[in-house]
Amino acid sequence: MEHTKTEIKWEDRYINLFYSHRINHDIRGYMLNLYKTIINDDNFIKYFNDDFNEPNVNDSDYVNWCQTGRRHNPKFYEILKHTKLMDCTAGFKRIINNNVVIVQNDSWKLWEAFFAGCCVIAVDLDLFNIKFPVQPRNMFHYIGMTLD
Repeated sequence: MEHTKTEIKWEDRYINLFYSHRINHDIRGYMLNLYKTIINDDNFIKYFNDDFNEPNVNDSDYVNWCQTGRRHNPKFYEILKHTKLMDCTAGFKRIINNNVVIVQNDSWKLWEAFFAGCCVIAVDLDLFNIKFPVQPRNMFHYIGMTLD
C-alpha cells in the first residue's frame, strides 16, 4: 500500500501514542486505562476512529480500502506515517483447555505499523501462543504486554 510507506524522518513524527480502534475489545480497554494511568496526559494519546468511513468510489484509494476489508481509510495512513508509537492491542482473554488465550487478535494493524516504522505495542505474542508465518520477537520488533 503506497499510503503507509513513508520517508518522514523519525524526529519529525508525532510523539503521541496512536490509538486507532473502532471496536472496544477488552484488552484495548485494559490498555487504554493503563496508558491513562501511567502517562496521565490526555494530549499524549491520539485517538482515531473512522467509523468505517467509505472513500468516494471514484477516489484512487477506494480499491485499496475495499481490498483491506474496509480496514482503514486514507486519513488513517496519513496519521500512521507521522506516528512514532502505535497501540496494536486487541482481543479478549479467554480460558481454553486450561490455557489463557487471546481471541480476535487483530494483526492487520500490527503489520501496517511495522511497515510504517512505528514503535509497536502489542500483546506478548509468544506468551499467548499467537503465531504468524514470520514471527516478530518481543522487545526486538515490538513491546509485548503480558496483561497482568
